[in-house]
Amino acid sequence: MQFLTVTFVHALLVASALALPSSTGEHLAKRADSFQRPSQPVQLVKSPAGDSHGVAASNWAGVVLNSASGTYTFATGTFKVPTPSEPQNSWGTHAASAWVGIDGYDCASAVLQAGVALTVAAPSLTTYTAWYQWYPYTAVPVYDVPVHANDVVRLSVNATSPSAGVVTIENLTTGKSAQHDVAGPELCQKSAEWVVEQYAVWGVPAPLADFHTVAFTDATASGTNGTVAGPADDAAVVVNLVQNGKVVTKVMAGNDTVEIDYVNAN
Repeated sequence: MQFLTVTFVHALLVASALALPSSTGEHLAKRADSFQRPSQPVQLVKSPAGDSHGVAASNWAGVVLNSASGTYTFATGTFKVPTPSEPQNSWGTHAASAWVGIDGYDCASAVLQAGVALTVAAPSLTTYTAWYQWYPYTAVPVYDVPVHANDVVRLSVNATSPSAGVVTIENLTTGKSAQHDVAGPELCQKSAEWVVEQYAVWGVPAPLADFHTVAFTDATASGTNGTVAGPADDAAVVVNLVQNGKVVTKVMAGNDTVEIDYVNAN
């Protein structure tokens, strides 16, 4: 029932935004988008038959550094914000979120993350919202760092202790930045990740937008021992997003790069 209520309000706000001048429409779109910020740990699923792309998940794609020793305290990555679009043969509001985090892969209690949410309701109505979150707490939008298509954004998360940290969001194109202290349930510090997510509204996935390509550069993570690792490290795991039994992403990792491509499986 909560999901139906939120979805109805979101649809009403987007419909109203389409009929209003752009400044008012953008304001309403932001209000609507604010309902859709919660992120979740990875939801692993069985890979489709014949798929050899690595690990499969139902809610996100990306690269994970996974360590049994539990030492990750810092992760960062920079990417150019894409212009989302509605997938072929699909209509309505679609969304995706690109983020950098700690413990999104193998920790049930907490995730520390920072990202940019993308929403598209029509070619003329797209929203871009920076955010951070200490899961399972509600994510927080960062409106004092405006983000637009083609902006270059750097995301950094730093766990100063298992239950406290600092997130930094920098728009390198505009020079705007924000830093926030965060706290929450204890992290496991087992993984660091660079991700594009099909995030959920009250536990139900929002339709995935065609995000085209999210290419993280300067993607590194480090731990308490000071060792710096990248997406091509031996501990790296490639995760692809699966919908309706089909892989809808292609993920490639380099020494300090992660490229996540949307693949239309319709």
